[in-house]
Amino acid sequence: MATTDLRPRRPIAHLSRSAADPLTHVDWVLLGILGALSAFGLLSIYGARYQTLVSQGEDPYSFVKKQVLALAVGGTLMLALMFFDYRRLRELTWILYAATSGALLLLIPYSRAVNGTSAWFNLGPVQLQPAEFAKVTLIVTLAAVAAGGPRTSGPIPLRRFVACLAVLAVPGALTLIQPDLGTTLCYVAITMGVLLVGGGKPKHIVAVTIVGLLMATAIVGSGKLHGYQQDRLISFVADNRATTDANLQLRNSETAIGLGGLTGSGFKEGRMTNGGFVPVAESDFIFTTIAEQFGFIGASALLLLYGFLAVRLLRVAQMSGDMFGSLVATGALAYLVFQVFENVGMTMGIMPITGLPLPLVSYGGSSTVAFLALMGVVQNIHMRRYV
Repeated sequence: MATTDLRPRRPIAHLSRSAADPLTHVDWVLLGILGALSAFGLLSIYGARYQTLVSQGEDPYSFVKKQVLALAVGGTLMLALMFFDYRRLRELTWILYAATSGALLLLIPYSRAVNGTSAWFNLGPVQLQPAEFAKVTLIVTLAAVAAGGPRTSGPIPLRRFVACLAVLAVPGALTLIQPDLGTTLCYVAITMGVLLVGGGKPKHIVAVTIVGLLMATAIVGSGKLHGYQQDRLISFVADNRATTDANLQLRNSETAIGLGGLTGSGFKEGRMTNGGFVPVAESDFIFTTIAEQFGFIGASALLLLYGFLAVRLLRVAQMSGDMFGSLVATGALAYLVFQVFENVGMTMGIMPITGLPLPLVSYGGSSTVAFLALMGVVQNIHMRRYV
């Protein structure tokens, strides 16, 4: 005769409570990677301009201090967003999207131009770049639109596909007129990533890709871009003997990377970067600084960290409890992969030169704060995958 098991079920109940507690599902590996990238960035920023600043009698820690402040602000925002249920963001999606789009619109009359690009608000000692925060709100808004309702499944219908393109169009157009083609291309990469994973039909994506390429070609050939911007975009396919500033920057960057060799020239010892031969070595060309001072080994270590981060973002996208969370993580992954590939590629002449930073490594307050905020949302999705 069968006996009845009357043992208490506390272990099962305990597991259920544990699974429902978001704090037990913090992705510590993800946090560790973010910390390592931030430390790598601070070290590289300090070494990029050390000799130049010292020779000019300036504080060699000036850039590092500002970057530490940005990391502190971004880290605080990341922690706050980790404990704010990401599903409630769907209720705030259009408010956040309107706020960043409005800020991009206000740049037209109130922006501060830097190197011919009107992309910053000058707020006393602080410069704010709305386009960086627009990346985050674009990801969240696209995810909300592409995911549809809680019972929605299957391919994205044409109506929602067009709605996603409309979401892209507003920040894309406002950023393009700054003009900032690099950030606009990042918006496009994010949108394509979300649409591909969200179920966009291949024929729709192919059609939009063709139209986008034709528009980009028309913009470059229209003369609307500043001369130096056009030179930077086409320098990677131009004759290496050309004497444009962009081509000179590229040749100097390639030379610096070559001088780094296997182990590098040494911390703070980069002859090309510290000598001022590579422009904005602490931000746009930070990878050149790393490759020259830390060599192939240091550059490979950095790319390996980014690879680990990409794998964690992919993992969050796969484990998310709903389509909205999965698409937010997918958008974050597309953002990361595109910017790393573009930034590293431009220093070696295989991609056009743009102002896109290396996340958490390049000097830049707005990009650092915005990226950490996005990582807070991704962490939130991981923490609540069972809730």
